[in-house]
Amino acid sequence: MVDRKEETGSLRPPAGRGQWDAIDPSAILLSDELLGKGAFSEVVAGLWGGTPVAVKKTEETGVAEYHREQETLCALRHPNIVLLIGIVPSHLWIVFERLGGKVDVEKVAKNFLTVTSVACDVAKAMAYAHSRGVIHRDIKPSNLLEDGRGVYKVSDWGLSRFVDTERRMSGDTGTYSFMAPEVIKSERYGFECDVYSYGILMWTLLTGKTVPYPLFTPEQAADGVARNILRPELPTQVNPDFTNLMQSCWDNEPSRRPDFREIATKIIAIDAESKMRKKEKLPKKKSSFWG
Repeated sequence: MVDRKEETGSLRPPAGRGQWDAIDPSAILLSDELLGKGAFSEVVAGLWGGTPVAVKKTEETGVAEYHREQETLCALRHPNIVLLIGIVPSHLWIVFERLGGKVDVEKVAKNFLTVTSVACDVAKAMAYAHSRGVIHRDIKPSNLLEDGRGVYKVSDWGLSRFVDTERRMSGDTGTYSFMAPEVIKSERYGFECDVYSYGILMWTLLTGKTVPYPLFTPEQAADGVARNILRPELPTQVNPDFTNLMQSCWDNEPSRRPDFREIATKIIAIDAESKMRKKEKLPKKKSSFWG
């Protein structure tokens, strides 16, 4: 993952976009259970007032990421976005709702209806975030969580930004294998870069693979993507509407990519059609003696 200095993009949300609650660290009981680890932080399980929580502990070198994530999430309240409960400023902690765990794409890929369920939840989350002026910039499988009840949520907003519609950002930020061509090339970019990353995410959900370019180093893959000569190999014998949508998301030209509202609408339709076809294939119940 890379995160280089950018020329534009606001760190703080505009006034009125939300506040966060400061939590007394003595009220949190941390466990030794490690839930996740990033470049500048780790997430551990804990209890806050008897409520299970996930606590993201950030190193001092990641203070910019810490402020960025808390300031973004205080403005976002959506059922498919991980919920911010509060912060501990003195310790650089962020306290989140505790969820079931990270999405296992290998398991997801075994059932197409699960694929569409995950894809739809992520699309709805991102449609909402974009409507609030927020760009995620690091959409990938490891940043998806599930609540154990079939609801999927987007997490890890440490690289997110509030986007000024009059100006577009530059600087390569995110994870190379999921990074849009315009981001890799440090060109001006906006909301469309999330759509590109989402297209690669769709591929991982379909195939059950977390690495789209296993034969290349991240830098080699980025070079191929930037020159528009490299995309993931298309899986066979899958829903053509889904793969067509996936390919439109990773189009080299940002203006040709659909927005997340359109994506969510199409996936809902694909999901409904898949359920109908599955129902039609089920064996009919035998009629009773009386018909």
